[in-house]
Amino acid sequence: MERFNKRFNDLTDTFLETIKEFTPKIFAYDPAIAQPDMAFGSIADPADIRLRIGGATERGVNYVSAITDPAYALKTEIWLIGPDLNELSSGAPYGRVTLVKIDDTDFTSRQLYNYLVDLTLVKQKVRPRGFSVDYIEAARFERVSVSGKELDQGLRFANIGASYIRKFLEKERVSAVTEIFLTDPAYDFDAAEALKQKENGQVLAVRANTLKPGNFR
Repeated sequence: MERFNKRFNDLTDTFLETIKEFTPKIFAYDPAIAQPDMAFGSIADPADIRLRIGGATERGVNYVSAITDPAYALKTEIWLIGPDLNELSSGAPYGRVTLVKIDDTDFTSRQLYNYLVDLTLVKQKVRPRGFSVDYIEAARFERVSVSGKELDQGLRFANIGASYIRKFLEKERVSAVTEIFLTDPAYDFDAAEALKQKENGQVLAVRANTLKPGNFR
């Protein structure tokens, strides 16, 4: 729906501005490197936890930034800004922002709204082995525990990113996903949180348009 394209484009571009001073490590997406999912708990033995990052105290952010403009160029890949899992110590910040390009051709406002809400739930279906996410404070932050055994066997953000991307690509109408991990303590997580709130506001504006077309400004 063209009327929503510019607002979503602007939100994505503004987020990218917040990371322009950093040089991300970029990993090509390959489903073969995705960490296998666990049916239930991602870490079988709590005593195996070696790393705890993110959460309200350590800072972070997580949200999905939707792109509905077919002309917007987005690659399917994983970005890491900051240390990788094997370089971190417990207490580090943890952010995860997902840029998702979708085809909303022929969607009504109601269908688009429902689809955008569904995108925010995809993360709950990703359960990488050895990487356990605790959603706290109404999902404002993600707190992560990581298995020492999996770290020793080479678990890295590239594997986790591939796990998330694989799950997003299972959804019909998703054409590209860039999964971005943020662990550099110098990153402005407050700025990202403000953008998350704006993204949520635009999703609500789509919903408002279903009730009274023309509300989206």
